[in-house]
Amino acid sequence: MLATLRATPLASLVAVTVTAVALALSAMGLQVDPGLGFVSSQEVAGPLTADGPALRVGHAAPDFELTNLDGTAVRLSKVGGTGPTWITFWATWCGPCRAEAPDTEAIVRNLADRDWNYLAINVGEDLETVRVFLEPYTFGSLLDPNRTVSGPYGVRMLPTHVFIDSEGRVDEIRPGVLNRTQMESRIERLLGQRPR
Repeated sequence: MLATLRATPLASLVAVTVTAVALALSAMGLQVDPGLGFVSSQEVAGPLTADGPALRVGHAAPDFELTNLDGTAVRLSKVGGTGPTWITFWATWCGPCRAEAPDTEAIVRNLADRDWNYLAINVGEDLETVRVFLEPYTFGSLLDPNRTVSGPYGVRMLPTHVFIDSEGRVDEIRPGVLNRTQMESRIERLLGQRPR
């Protein structure tokens, strides 16, 4: 066996190693994003519900109402009436969600003077857990502890990003991590600054 490994070309060894790592990550419920080259999302535990309208690109985003960390009800149709909306479904236990939070914060701050909206929706966690995690950030979060929105929206991996245009139509559904450049380019495109 050892002699066979020594005779194996480096390319074959690398291919076998990469395949083994990808299979191990897959077995743990993680996903490798080929565009980013690292683990980019985690499966959501719990059943998906079939209640409510399906989320489809090019169609109206299903309206919903959730509460924020202060207990105030927030309705998508009331928020989205002032420009495009970016929604991120996330959780504190999701490593990739935690990793992209600083970039999200930077985009929310850098584009604060533009006509768009950001809604973070925490999936399945309690108020205090979310509040403690978000202490260093200026963006808040809506709470979806029973998956009343993430279930009908078809969220199976975290993070999942949903981009909604100014007319309230779903423009893009993107599971997995986005880096700062990807986040900004999507918002700019929806604001009409960059072609798709």
